[in-house]
Amino acid sequence: MLESAISDVFHPYEEDDECNVSSRPKFDEMLNQLSAHTGLFSRATFQNIYGSLIRMVRDQSINGVVIVRTLKDDTFNMLGLPLYNMMGLHVFNLDQCESTISENLISPTVGFMLLLSDKLSAVVHWNSETSQAFRMDQGGWSFNPADVRNLSLYLAEWLGHDPLHRAVEQAPFDARHDDKLSLIVSSLLSNLENRNRELTLALEREKELSRRMAEQERMAAIGQLSSVIAHEIRNPLGLISLYAEIIQGQLGQLATTADVPDTLHKNLDQIKDATAHLETILSELTQYSRPLELQYESVNIQQFLEDVCEFYRPKYEEKGVMLNVEMQFSKESLDEQGLLVSVDAGRLRQAVINLLKNALEATESGKKVTVSLASRKDDTHLYIKVKDEGVGIPEDKVEKLFTPYFSTKATGTGLGLAYIRKIMQAHQGTAKLLWSEQGKGTTMALLLPRNASAR
Repeated sequence: MLESAISDVFHPYEEDDECNVSSRPKFDEMLNQLSAHTGLFSRATFQNIYGSLIRMVRDQSINGVVIVRTLKDDTFNMLGLPLYNMMGLHVFNLDQCESTISENLISPTVGFMLLLSDKLSAVVHWNSETSQAFRMDQGGWSFNPADVRNLSLYLAEWLGHDPLHRAVEQAPFDARHDDKLSLIVSSLLSNLENRNRELTLALEREKELSRRMAEQERMAAIGQLSSVIAHEIRNPLGLISLYAEIIQGQLGQLATTADVPDTLHKNLDQIKDATAHLETILSELTQYSRPLELQYESVNIQQFLEDVCEFYRPKYEEKGVMLNVEMQFSKESLDEQGLLVSVDAGRLRQAVINLLKNALEATESGKKVTVSLASRKDDTHLYIKVKDEGVGIPEDKVEKLFTPYFSTKATGTGLGLAYIRKIMQAHQGTAKLLWSEQGKGTTMALLLPRNASAR
């Protein structure tokens, strides 16, 4: 039967009661101590063992007591629905009394099921807190009837819940315990866990492959359209530029015989500047639309980065912005051999300069930009980072940052960062935003795979 008003009769011990709550170990600590198997497993593994135990209870018409705490997880709740329609089975759902359970008793992220019956006793528990970082839950299970009974009595006593205490004491109890069962189940679950992990990894690889293929198809379509647009615009643009030069010559001749208004020269300069800007845009469109054919060579990435920064340093000095170069790696993570990478030096140089240019445009005089080469021992990539102290990027524009033709600058073409990422992806790496805060600055990074190291 389902205890529908269970929360009304929960009375945890107070600090001055005979049983001092603060002096007792937490219930989830007891679970870990008594579990035959404890470790990190995927959520699917805990759902499988949870669902299997419920199916066994249903199919075998087992009599006894079940105590569950699912943390109101929809999947676990759906799996447990058959429990509430069974005769001879007392179900205590602790999700209905969260307000009366102290964190000193049970951690708010711990879910479990205790099954005490005449045919099978089992406990399975999981801590969902670890899933956020690792996509895994820490937990375990046991099929020892004595463990399950002791845990159930311990929980009922600590909660001061008399109906639960009576139900556990009166529950049919089969003290027989076959260690072979635990070994078999643990072995099967380990195999299941390995399979789940393989499927998860395969699914992630498939998603990444599908994403890259879709992006490549989209980039190819954009490239073809860009090429056509550039071709159609370049011809009339060339004529505009040509006639602007002719008019400028004619104005020069007129100036010797008559007064020419200054506004004509200014208007002509505006036309020439606009056509030059359009030509720059068309060049970027054409460059972006072409497929990249890399010419690999072995370079020392540290020396390469220092040389590029020295080449571009005069631009920074002209604006009064400091340019610092740092190496953030140890000899254990990168030795002299590890600094040698096989890259298209021209393309990589272009990507770094584009980041330096963006950082300079965003940073005011008197502030600094820091370029660094970073890598840790276990990293799979080398990081070329460019950190500025500029205006930062608005949060609502971060997701579109590498989208072609999207720009945060009034005069930008929106192809700079997209082309940088295209260059890095051709090197089997990527470009990404590591950090940005408005008014404080931005950190961009180029990632080169460590397996690009020259052999």
